[in-house]
Amino acid sequence: MDSRPSNRRNLCIAALTQHETQTLAKKEERLLNRIYEGLVEGHRACLAEAITLIESTHMRKRQIAQVLLQKVLSHHREKEHLNNGKPLAFRIGSLLGDKTRMQELSRDMNAYIRPSPTRGTLGGVTRTTNEAILLCESGGYNIVLVETGIKRGIVEMADLVVITKADGDLLIPARKIQAEYVSALKLLRKRSKIWKPQVVRISAKTGEGIPELWKKITDFQSTMLESAELLSKRRAQQKVWMWNVIQENVLLHFKNHPAVKDKLPLLEGQVLTGVLSPSLAADILLKAFFESS
Repeated sequence: MDSRPSNRRNLCIAALTQHETQTLAKKEERLLNRIYEGLVEGHRACLAEAITLIESTHMRKRQIAQVLLQKVLSHHREKEHLNNGKPLAFRIGSLLGDKTRMQELSRDMNAYIRPSPTRGTLGGVTRTTNEAILLCESGGYNIVLVETGIKRGIVEMADLVVITKADGDLLIPARKIQAEYVSALKLLRKRSKIWKPQVVRISAKTGEGIPELWKKITDFQSTMLESAELLSKRRAQQKVWMWNVIQENVLLHFKNHPAVKDKLPLLEGQVLTGVLSPSLAADILLKAFFESS
């Protein structure tokens, strides 16, 4: 197999990273190198600094964060190559939990729990969620759990549904809910050719069902890895991630454009009172944006 296209791509990325690094001030470069080196060596404080940096809305800090992310991606690719192309970490999404409800876990030095600001993002999955996951993986965490607040439509996305608090007086209702979910999942369109969504019951109070739950999770991981379906989904997610960032930044640039900011309050008011249709107001704003750009 000819590896020259891949080599050219790597050289291009390296050149881009070098160019971006050269635009940094000496103080910024020292900060970047300290965070990066500490991150890949597994220092929790550096992981916290890295996530804070990528979550910043300050333009200069966001530019520094992009240089850091590119260095981390290069490191990430090298480690995945040594791991025979397999992902470094297993990601699990849509959990309900935080530091106040995970006191024992938050004291474990092998665990790192980090709340992130949603800034109005529905479901709590922000622009920087994927980037934070990447940093956690590069920091040596091979299991990444993501808590979201998504409710509507989450069952259609689920590979595994877990019924919690299945103990005491709630055990019988939990069994009923489990049966209802099993029936509902049969009606949904299949998302995978090799895995059927499953429903399990657990009790955090008694510990019942938790070993079985973890067995289901690892079974899912091995099944998806063997079929290469997990890698395919990861690649598709990268493309979605790119377009999400583009959309967010284009919208931010549009809203902050002087011609748009000047007309926006009046047009929003006219839409609210029914004087203008939303589509006409949008056309006026877009015309103002393009004519003055």
